[in-house]
Amino acid sequence: MDKLQLELQRIFQDFELIVHGDLYTDLGKIFKHHGNAQEFFSALRTRLKTLKELGVKAIAPPGFEKLKSSGHFAMRFKGRHNIRILFNYSEKQELMLLAFDRKEGKGTSDYGAFFPEADSRYSELAELIRRGTL
Repeated sequence: MDKLQLELQRIFQDFELIVHGDLYTDLGKIFKHHGNAQEFFSALRTRLKTLKELGVKAIAPPGFEKLKSSGHFAMRFKGRHNIRILFNYSEKQELMLLAFDRKEGKGTSDYGAFFPEADSRYSELAELIRRGTL
């Protein structure tokens, strides 16, 4: 695991979240092309703190949204990057599923292309939770 992935792992562990392993790869690919991730790490910590404090009510603050057509939720990170992290909830806690960089201009994000992969990752984590291995 490289330095970026180790730092991401520390951040998610600090907030006791369940993270699909491919999320680290998703973010690694994004930052391979964008360089320094420190600004993102700071914003991620802030969003995760809000998520842990508010739980399912975290969809109200800026930077969060419920994706009605899928049942998933999104954290938005705007700035030098335009990153989205899709997540959902299990009986135990929040599940971090998938990340992507929305490169298009302003307007509404089209998350539809990412739902099948987010659904698959959710199912994988839910099964591990059901078996008691997470």
